[in-house]
Amino acid sequence: MSLMISPFDARATRTSGKYTDFPPDVIPMFVAEMDCTLAEPVRDAMIAAVQGGDTGYLGSSRELPDAFADFAERRWGWRVEPDLVHTTTDVSVAAVEVLRQVTEPGDGVVVMPPVYPPFWEFVDEAGCVAVEVPLLPPSDADDDATPFPTTAGWRIDLDGVRRAFADGARTVLLCNPHNPLGLVHSREALAALAALAAEWDAVVVSDEIHAPLVHSATRSSRRSSQPRTTRPASGSR
Repeated sequence: MSLMISPFDARATRTSGKYTDFPPDVIPMFVAEMDCTLAEPVRDAMIAAVQGGDTGYLGSSRELPDAFADFAERRWGWRVEPDLVHTTTDVSVAAVEVLRQVTEPGDGVVVMPPVYPPFWEFVDEAGCVAVEVPLLPPSDADDDATPFPTTAGWRIDLDGVRRAFADGARTVLLCNPHNPLGLVHSREALAALAALAAEWDAVVVSDEIHAPLVHSATRSSRRSSQPRTTRPASGSR
């Protein structure tokens, strides 16, 4: 069975907004809905649950926290305490609710464009103000070239983050791997960001939904020692 599905074939069978919000001649690329078939074990488990009528409210089972902790250690060498794993409806809700818990209305939240556009909506929904600290482009980038010639060389503007903290921001909404650049922030950059957060008593909310999809030669860095860090993740990737 083919893993990928053509967006043209998907239009004939799928009913999500990705395939129905635009005319047939538009290739939908505005949302990270995977053009893949559903993994057979996931598909079979869902069919079995529906056929058995097992569609009630989610309980407090340890199966998912334990499974995620096992996956995180195998994939990233990241030891997660299962008791710290909580479920939510999606990564967006998790990000907004964490922001509400760690900020006060009107607080500044650092975002790093170019980044996933709904980040500004998350900040606004949490009652905060987005403080833009754009990623630094490659130092040898040609201003007349395409805006995103490569992901190599893009990096966090740590001096800009420090200035934002000095001006009152106390939260960073991080994307790692970074969407849309596909940039996996280096261990060194994350360690430096963690040090800044610790210095200013700041919180890092790290959207890591694409972490399982990095190339084999690249490792999505996680540092368990990062202070006051929340990492929303998702099984849909």
